[in-house]
Amino acid sequence: MKRLQQSAAIALVLASLLFDDISAQWNIARFDTRPNRIYATFGLDPAFFPAVGYSRVTSFFGHSVQLGIDAGVVAAELDRHDFRGRLHLLTSIMSWRSLHVTGSTALIARGTDNSIYRGYNFGADVSASLGVYRTGWFLAAECGFDKSGATHIEHSDWYRTYFFPDAQDGWYRNPGGTIHYGLSAGVTIGKSELMARFGQLRTEDLNELTPPMYVSIGLGFSF
Repeated sequence: MKRLQQSAAIALVLASLLFDDISAQWNIARFDTRPNRIYATFGLDPAFFPAVGYSRVTSFFGHSVQLGIDAGVVAAELDRHDFRGRLHLLTSIMSWRSLHVTGSTALIARGTDNSIYRGYNFGADVSASLGVYRTGWFLAAECGFDKSGATHIEHSDWYRTYFFPDAQDGWYRNPGGTIHYGLSAGVTIGKSELMARFGQLRTEDLNELTPPMYVSIGLGFSF
């Protein structure tokens, strides 16, 4: 019984903490035009989640790489305890004319706080896309894997009083991950970019999540 209750608590943490990557999938065909970008995104994955960020394109051994940072909180109450922060990298792995294979990776810190527990999570996301990237627009198919490395849980007094007085706080290693796949598209309007993403979510065991999809929009400005 104790093991079952602990497993249920971990499952609740994963449901709240395993947010999919919603930062802007910038048009890599514009990497050499203006190196700096500021952006804002808003999406469902699984909560309504706004974020703001900054990225810069730099050269690494003659190869253009975009490095960035973003942060946000869940939109329902704008609670600083329900947050996500990311350090991310995006680049073109190979290309032929306007066709590119891109790769991205991100280090992610996430947190949530509710009546049952307070949780903190650290993980990483690795994603790839295949699409047509032109200076005025792009359209790509994408897929990726968001892996949770470690989660810390502090159970509330209310949970201990009414449900499980012997609940154990502490760190849980390798609690799970999510697979995401879908489409991304964007258009360029002057110095700004408008992008949208839509796709499906699954656990690493290919089970459905609730909600089973992600969707986001983003607006960025280059300078």
